[in-house]
Amino acid sequence: MDKILEFLHKIEDLKTTLRWGTVESHGRPESTAEHSWRLVMMAYVMAKELDLKINIDRAIKIALVHDLAEAITGDIPADLTHGNKDLTEEKKLNEIKAFESFKNSLNAELGDEIYELWMEFENLNTEEGRFVNALDKIEAMIHALDIGLKGFPRFDLIITYADEAVAQYKNLIPLLATIKGEFKNKYIEKGIDWKNEYDLFM
Repeated sequence: MDKILEFLHKIEDLKTTLRWGTVESHGRPESTAEHSWRLVMMAYVMAKELDLKINIDRAIKIALVHDLAEAITGDIPADLTHGNKDLTEEKKLNEIKAFESFKNSLNAELGDEIYELWMEFENLNTEEGRFVNALDKIEAMIHALDIGLKGFPRFDLIITYADEAVAQYKNLIPLLATIKGEFKNKYIEKGIDWKNEYDLFM
């Protein structure tokens, strides 16, 4: 129980880790814990709605742990890592160190399982990992719509943010197409240029 409590203390910081690139929604910034909660719900709802032949329990576990490292590393914005190989590699190394720290706070079996779940998300080597990874990108897009696109200087990045991940998990194309439809309406409403490449999956 001492090890479990140490772990629970460490992940407390997810509640106050603010996600870069978002602005105040309902009067305050979004935390990593809040993002993770909606991703878990999305994994459950979409797996059921699409009648996916995947291990839903495992997908939910992957969603639960996917951003645990941010309790230690903080949130590194996609706007900075996009196209920056060195920063991307540094981010990955710091996340590995964070998960190793978590492993040391848990018994070997549980620590190994949490690490393996995260690696599925990162390496895209299972159906569940690809599913949750794509949903993670889609969740960020939904958040952008929720807050009216405020705080996103890279409109070209947010609209294409999930394209590559969804290409690896095509069952989510209908959801992405629906979201892009909302984006297109918002872009036209706000006078933001809509490019032909944004129509991918629509």
